[in-house]
Amino acid sequence: MAMFTVGIICGGPSAERGISLNSARTLQDHLDNDKCCTKIFFVNHACEFFQIDNKHLYSNTPSDFDFKMKEIGSTIDTEHLAEVFGSCDIIFPVIHGAFGEDGKLQNILENLDIPYVGSNETACQAAYLKNNAQEILQQSKFPTLGFLNIDNQTNDEQIESFWQTCAGTAILKPCNAGSSIDIHKITSIGQLQQTRKELLKKYNSIQCQHFSQLQEITIVVLCNQKQEPIALLPTETEILSKNSEIYDYRAKYLPTTACRLHTPARLTATTLQQCRASAESIFKLFGLRDFARLDGWICPKQGFICTDINIFSGFEENSFLFKQSSLCGLNHEQTVHQVLESACARYQIQPPKNMVSHHKNPKPVYVIFGGSSTERQVSLMSGRNVWFKLLGSINYQPTPFFLDKNHQVWQLPYHLFLHHTVEEIIADIDSYTEKNETIRTKRVEICNRLDIQLDPFSEPKSQSLESWAQQAQEAGARVLLALHGGIGENGTIQSMLRTYHVPFNGSTEQASEKCMNKQAAIEAIESLHHPDIIIQKQKILSYEDLCNCAHVDEKANQIWSEMKAGDDIMIIKPLSDGCSSGIVCLRNGQDLKKYAALIEKKQLTAPANSFYQQPTPIELPGYSSSFLIESYIATDMIHVHDAKLSHHKSSGWLELTVVVLEKNEAYEALQPSITVSNDAVLSVEEKFQGGTGINLTPPPQSIISYAQKEHIRTLVAEIAKHLKINQYARLDIFYNIKTNKLQLIEANTLPALTPSTVLFQQALAHEPPMQPRAFIETLVTESTY
Repeated sequence: MAMFTVGIICGGPSAERGISLNSARTLQDHLDNDKCCTKIFFVNHACEFFQIDNKHLYSNTPSDFDFKMKEIGSTIDTEHLAEVFGSCDIIFPVIHGAFGEDGKLQNILENLDIPYVGSNETACQAAYLKNNAQEILQQSKFPTLGFLNIDNQTNDEQIESFWQTCAGTAILKPCNAGSSIDIHKITSIGQLQQTRKELLKKYNSIQCQHFSQLQEITIVVLCNQKQEPIALLPTETEILSKNSEIYDYRAKYLPTTACRLHTPARLTATTLQQCRASAESIFKLFGLRDFARLDGWICPKQGFICTDINIFSGFEENSFLFKQSSLCGLNHEQTVHQVLESACARYQIQPPKNMVSHHKNPKPVYVIFGGSSTERQVSLMSGRNVWFKLLGSINYQPTPFFLDKNHQVWQLPYHLFLHHTVEEIIADIDSYTEKNETIRTKRVEICNRLDIQLDPFSEPKSQSLESWAQQAQEAGARVLLALHGGIGENGTIQSMLRTYHVPFNGSTEQASEKCMNKQAAIEAIESLHHPDIIIQKQKILSYEDLCNCAHVDEKANQIWSEMKAGDDIMIIKPLSDGCSSGIVCLRNGQDLKKYAALIEKKQLTAPANSFYQQPTPIELPGYSSSFLIESYIATDMIHVHDAKLSHHKSSGWLELTVVVLEKNEAYEALQPSITVSNDAVLSVEEKFQGGTGINLTPPPQSIISYAQKEHIRTLVAEIAKHLKINQYARLDIFYNIKTNKLQLIEANTLPALTPSTVLFQQALAHEPPMQPRAFIETLVTESTY
């Protein structure tokens, strides 16, 4: 019997193409099993179709590979679309924004008579395009914010007249773009006119809308197999950052404390029900199908005011879709199948079963993540991803555990693990009983209407770290450490698990402690005396000495003079913290003073543009006993734009990251990745924000020759051996393509295992390729103590 085949269409021309890749990856992870398979179709900037290997979904952004699309993908000509798409039982489009949600893709599929998931062309044009949607809502007597649709025919008088109704503040946004793309807060008529001109260079029409300070909410609507819409429990977005009043792209896709999401929204039971009823009515009004996401505001008098309709809600691991469906008791796989089955029922297609086959006695794996370090949010992403990957394993049964800031270990209900941040999880643990009362009756109603089984939630339970280690020993479990920084990576937990004879992934406590201390790791490889390894000159500044700089200009200037080695720019970073935490460029004693003041005041972040080439906020350590100052290395500029790669040679230095594997004391470095940074320092956004940072894996031969690539791999393996790395690690390095010299930045003994981590990209580029789930299973299988 042929396997059920789902064709996933992703990419597209919009700025959300990276998020589309994330959605496609999640779909593949939760559809690919022994009863269903996927085919991946990628759409480039020019809206041309290609079939690509599934491994490219593990890239962080399409810019990682679309400059070489003709080498890695099979072009699908227009005349062959029907044949290629027809080889699938159904198509599941996840192109966000233009082409994917405005009806253009749906028009192609309908003309080819191809069954697909989601709303039809007519509904997309009406609901997604903001100018159409707001006019239809207004005409149908639904409440709207005041708005003016603007195009090149709109005159200054009309704009000035509308501005008079805006009370001094408005929002300007494209009509055909995602709900977080090119959103501008406007505070003057001059700014409105200037921003209007800029946006109309990129978009045919834009919308000016009254600025709202009401509660912002998002409602996901699913359909049952009778095509009836059922609104889930809304999520409220609370903006916490003083630097922003808009839920922008960064806040949505990078887990930070800039905002907090509350599911369900903090509304009365009556208001929640009214919002859901309104969302279902809007879904019906536009003739939407299968699922959708509605964004808007809650007005005490008018109820739900819908400002954006998303035809395809994002499928990121902790997206609104999964946060809300998990409150109904649906896991990720069940949620994906709920949407798929709604579409299949419409076309009278028998859907695939959604059960993964397991061995009768799968081995227990304890996955632990969270913690208190500045990398705790990345740990949350790593742990959640590892847990989901292992849920699809036939050999292992994973149990997730959350480590809080006080080093208590929690076993939690499924939905709490889908929070954006560690802080959200802790807040929901504290208010769990109260929230559960709000959720309980609504869950029963939603599950009945969706015709799904209602399973009770488990209660959050905590224990000490040592008690947890003992429990792992008694259960015969292996531990997968998905912690980054702090006690998870400095040898503390490794020592404890070894005491209890519990196998764990990664290096020993000795190697972990050494690599966590950036200076100790550099000093260790200095004894190699390798002619091709340059040892960075570093100086240590104690916390006390740094804080003294915050108050006395002379002290800051004196230390700056002592520290800088004839360089105009220096780097300062915590001695033992994450690879993107607290790292800034200093150009003088005043910059040092400014940094010292932020550290002394225990500021959570350095605001954007506080330091040289720092356009986004940088998370700072809560406390670090010491800081490292070293010379700033200016790297060659590499750009990927419009699917074209350019390399502007200057110093010859490139920043790379390389995963190294160890087995039986034999070391192998995988294919290196060039990490492309837009600014002075590789930011946390470029490393971990969905669909953002570019990694070139393997490096193009136009930049790094084959011989240089092999030289890098040899040197990295040698460094890892000298540091006594166990099992795996990721080394961040500089390499000079003019001199063939390497300089170590740091060694990460528990590198990120996030959904699109460079580690998976390098594993997939290996010969033979290592699939992400297989890689994680190997970490478990070969774990020791």
